Amino acid sequence: MTATIQKISYYAEWNSPAVEWVFRFFSSAIGCTFSPTYEMNQAVVVYTKTPGRREQLHIPFRPEYYDKQQWFCLYNGYWVPASARTAAFPLDYVGLIFRLLTLMDEQNVPDTQRDPLGNLQLHLQVPRLEFCDRPMVDEVVQSFKQELVARRILQEEDTLPRWPLGKRYAVVITHDTDGPCLLEPKELGKAGAKGLMRRDGKEAQAFVEGVRRLLTRGEDPYFNFSQWATFEQSVGTKSAFYIYMKSKLTPRHAHNPLYHVRTSHAKWRVLHELADRGWEIGLHASIHALERDEYIQEEKDHLEQFLGQPVRGNRSHYWSIDWRHPDDSLRRLAAIGMLYDCSIAWKGVPGFRSATVTPYHPYDPQQYVGLTLLEIPTNLMDGHLFEYQQQTEPSLWFALMMQHVKMHGGVLNLDWHTRTWVDMFSYRGWRTFFVQQLQKLVNMNEAWFATPEELCKHWIARERQIEG
Repeated sequence: MTATIQKISYYAEWNSPAVEWVFRFFSSAIGCTFSPTYEMNQAVVVYTKTPGRREQLHIPFRPEYYDKQQWFCLYNGYWVPASARTAAFPLDYVGLIFRLLTLMDEQNVPDTQRDPLGNLQLHLQVPRLEFCDRPMVDEVVQSFKQELVARRILQEEDTLPRWPLGKRYAVVITHDTDGPCLLEPKELGKAGAKGLMRRDGKEAQAFVEGVRRLLTRGEDPYFNFSQWATFEQSVGTKSAFYIYMKSKLTPRHAHNPLYHVRTSHAKWRVLHELADRGWEIGLHASIHALERDEYIQEEKDHLEQFLGQPVRGNRSHYWSIDWRHPDDSLRRLAAIGMLYDCSIAWKGVPGFRSATVTPYHPYDPQQYVGLTLLEIPTNLMDGHLFEYQQQTEPSLWFALMMQHVKMHGGVLNLDWHTRTWVDMFSYRGWRTFFVQQLQKLVNMNEAWFATPEELCKHWIARERQIEG
């Protein structure tokens, strides 16, 4: 890492914690230190309605970006208030980033356009979805950085690199664990019911194979933790497995997983073995778990008691955070000591829900600061490619995500469910595709591969170095 980190002073006409939070994000995203000053003539960057001196870089302050009631749209490629659709509109870098990272526009979506869990319905047509696959936050950061360099305010050699070993971007491999035990009665019955009632031939095949393996005492085709780890070790990577923990406190939900991690079952010892070998075990918080403090706390406690070690990361099952008030869910995760979360993602399409490939500390509107929790947005899930977006060739989606991640030096957060290693039944081709794509990434030797916790520790240490 470079020994010298450049400091750039800024002045904000609107003295708000929201503005300070965005400039802290600029610091970590660019790799230099933005320091506030209360004297406009001492600032190099000014965030004001009217320009300052000629030598100062002016970011126009537009209060509309902070108004929850405002409707926004795409105009000239960027996210602007709908009222400015036909007018010349100077881009407010700071306000745009605040609005996108806080998911402010989603708060305008009524309950009638949400699914029962509050998430946006897959068929919903809202303006924000027009650029669901563009990391506009990172595009704005890049434009801002280019202006700083062009004005010789910033020297690129004095910025702190994002990733170790000179790597261009980061990759984290993660696995949600939803249905890892086909041979358990509830899972086998579920497959049989789908095959019969929905006339789902692939689930019927899974049911028949499951019965055959029960009768012959064969291995469970969905219990694939060791298989994933063996493959990942062969290409020099490690991953994170997110585990559902049944809680007596948390209300039940029909879509929660059916398995139960029990210490008495020898097969679950594999999680201890993987953790001892450097794989990460995180929490797959259940539906409803983030509605109350005691729900999520108990699930985390149960997993920690089983593992005998701290649990530092989460991804919520069914992406079931409170999408009407996402900060409430993330605040709860921070309060119970989670280091990071990976729950910010589009439900049915690959892309960038908070419009970024850069890790960030979500804004807390109650305390007016960034949370200690680090959000690592998830860009790409197996179901995105093979379940929800079947009309598009998976390799094209993967290439598009990679293009954005590489361009902005961000994080490719891949989510492949543990049971998909079977590569049969409803999951035929899912593992094969992942293995091929990951091997390509490894062979290109441009990516830093890390578990999410490793990435967080690196990013937070880097932030501290930038802050001095």
